[in-house]
Amino acid sequence: NRGYYKVMNDIDLTSWINENSPTEGWVSIGRNSGEATYINGDGHRITGLWINTTQDYTGLFSNFSAGIIKNLTVEVANGKKVKGGDYTGILIGRNANGKLENITVKGEVEGTGHVGGVVGYALNTILDKITFDGTVTSNTTDAFAGGLAGIAEKCPITRSSANSIITTTGLNNRVGGLIGYAKDGTIDKSFVNTTLSVNGEKSYVGGLVGYSESLITQSYSSGNVTATGNNSYTSGLIGYACSPVSNCYSTADVSGTLYSAGLVGYTFSSIDKCYATGNVEGVMYGAGIVGELDGSEARLTNSVAANNILSLSAQSSWGCRVIGGYKNGAADPNMSNYALNTMQVSLNNVPQKKTDDLVEGVFKTSEDLYSQTSYISLGWDFNETWSIDSEYPFLYWNNPYKKEQTISIATIENRKYGDESFRLPSMTEQGQAVTWSSNDATIVNINGQTATILRAGDVTLTATSEETNEYMDFSKDYTVSIAKAKLKISAQNCTRYMGDDNPEFTIIYSGFVNNDNASVLSVMPVATTTANHNSPVGEYTISVSGATAENYDIEYANGT
Repeated sequence: NRGYYKVMNDIDLTSWINENSPTEGWVSIGRNSGEATYINGDGHRITGLWINTTQDYTGLFSNFSAGIIKNLTVEVANGKKVKGGDYTGILIGRNANGKLENITVKGEVEGTGHVGGVVGYALNTILDKITFDGTVTSNTTDAFAGGLAGIAEKCPITRSSANSIITTTGLNNRVGGLIGYAKDGTIDKSFVNTTLSVNGEKSYVGGLVGYSESLITQSYSSGNVTATGNNSYTSGLIGYACSPVSNCYSTADVSGTLYSAGLVGYTFSSIDKCYATGNVEGVMYGAGIVGELDGSEARLTNSVAANNILSLSAQSSWGCRVIGGYKNGAADPNMSNYALNTMQVSLNNVPQKKTDDLVEGVFKTSEDLYSQTSYISLGWDFNETWSIDSEYPFLYWNNPYKKEQTISIATIENRKYGDESFRLPSMTEQGQAVTWSSNDATIVNINGQTATILRAGDVTLTATSEETNEYMDFSKDYTVSIAKAKLKISAQNCTRYMGDDNPEFTIIYSGFVNNDNASVLSVMPVATTTANHNSPVGEYTISVSGATAENYDIEYANGT
């Protein structure tokens, strides 16, 4: 049923699978019935997961729509995998119109058309602080494979990462260490360490994204990217780019065929303030930064090719230190791009002698490229975007010297309906502003730092503080129980004469809060007695009972 679910303990699926589905493994939630709107893992782990099926829409969840999953770790059982058909991911086969936040997924997954370490296909979904560590495999033509998702369409992706090994063998595949195909979204402050091995003609292969139609900023890649199929587009960061890329870098080594480059294999858009250091090997066309600029929107500016090796094997191959080529109205390069002076360029196994020009860039020594001054001359921002230590720059958000933030309260005291509004801390202990939110504003509503109790129930209050140049971002959930108020319902004592009918009994209420009255009762109380007009003289109990109320625990007091 749709609703709010909170994981209270770590969960091991091993026993359930052995007892209920020992051949095919876990039965994906949502394949047959059932949906969940909000799942809070509360920092717990789900382990022992494995699936062995050919069905589409396979994962811990089959489909997950219009919901939120957060604060959860999911691990595939040792020696097992999540294996399915099209739309397969360890966490979710297909996700739409929701949010995934602070999730870690570990293990091996194998699928066909759309396969991802976390989600096979994500549509219009916020992906924030998602981490994947594992292996992704597909052996299908026209496959989309990625460490986080095979396809991420209309998805803002932030602070996410993958330590991925991805292998595909089909034709026309789109493969990325993070995302296979990123469409109409954004990727920001994300990174991968990946080993990609793609064996299929005309594939699009990138350390971060295979085929991108999304804006990519402040992200980077490392590892090894290899495509052996003919006519493939291969690069350290993005194989094929149709949208802008800025303030990114790659240290991944690249081996490709048609277009091979350190940062972007082929682009129809702009690349600005980026660098690459990985070795590049290919067959036909290649460059330290971008293999080809195509069209009026394509340009490379203020970037650095710091690769040690560029080697292309074809007899008619063409390669340059910075830009492999530009055509169809692409902006003429200028001398705003630098290249490492010791880069070894080889075409058809013949070493090339290069000089400064528009596509070769301006020679710089390693000492120059270890200096902040060189990058400031290209307009790089070392206040909020970049930092540098002893070698090449790194992104400020990934500053290894950033400090953690803390907050002064370990828990928030449980309260009851009718209690006064209460104040929440406005700052972390490091002096950074805190923003508070409630997962159910009908129970506790938050306005700034003031929390107001509106009804009884359990609620999660979340404190967040944004990342700064000095401090890491901060987020902490607090579970608060709002108990019902106490309400006493009494039957008022009364007197009558023998032979008279019973009077209408009076009911007295004590304990209403928030200006409530009897109108808030879902069911009104009833007062009764065993006495009737024929009863002899004596005292008889007036009993009262039967009332119900959403926000009150009811106590009864009988009269006479």
